[in-house]
Amino acid sequence: MKRLLLLVFTLGFLHGIIAQTISVSSFRLLETDLTANTAGTMEIDQNGETAALIKVVTTQTGFSFDGGALGVVKTKQNSGEIWIYVPHGLKRISISQPDYGVLRDYYFNIPIEAARTYEMILKLEGNIFSFSGDTKEYHNYRFGYTIQYPSIMHQGMEPRNHDGISFIYQDVTFTVAANYDIWEDEIDGGLSNMKSFIDKVSSTLPPDAENKIIGEDYYIIKGSRDGLLNYQKSIITKNLDEENIWINFYLDYPKEKEQKVIPLLQYINDYKPIFTSIE
Repeated sequence: MKRLLLLVFTLGFLHGIIAQTISVSSFRLLETDLTANTAGTMEIDQNGETAALIKVVTTQTGFSFDGGALGVVKTKQNSGEIWIYVPHGLKRISISQPDYGVLRDYYFNIPIEAARTYEMILKLEGNIFSFSGDTKEYHNYRFGYTIQYPSIMHQGMEPRNHDGISFIYQDVTFTVAANYDIWEDEIDGGLSNMKSFIDKVSSTLPPDAENKIIGEDYYIIKGSRDGLLNYQKSIITKNLDEENIWINFYLDYPKEKEQKVIPLLQYINDYKPIFTSIE
């Protein structure tokens, strides 16, 4: 019989939802807005006429717009909105964004007239890092633990010591790694006295860490490095062979992704290991 260590995560309340979708909350003519017909902000379409302007309200970026046969004259990214210049008579538009998918053939509920300004408010649902949707599993055969990660992230290469792995999507990196406890012989009272042991271990942490949290069987460091925010949680536990091991999580992300990585942070914070033998 071969015994392996299986580490299972239990999940608490997650902020993400299953699917990523784009929808239009509202579309209307801005009766008093003269942006589309004012020198400096007006554009001419392929027929030599003044284009209509659709102000797309969203804080997200990376959108593409397709007006079909009539096309799109020009797009311009502004703070909090995207300006889309289109020919008059346009009936529909398709909108796509890498993280939230495609809204195909949205039909306007009012006519698109030349030199008029319109407002479209987008609604984006879902979180690309959600654990309540499509996820994958990674099993570490050296230490025996298993974790889940959002399927949108791709695996990096395992290091030669096979202690863990990184999962990457754009500029967000989610890493897990394990190690045996080098202070094992110094624990007085076993896991029941783990608080004092954690206090001792935390004294070795970087003194310039911006925020340190010490728990009964874990510590958390929050800081920044190389233009990224950094979050580390390290937890000590015993495997089925009564060996003390640390499971370490690292999350590195830019500040503008702070809201998007909430499900990843929640996943790390709700970590409660369950040990199971596998024959």
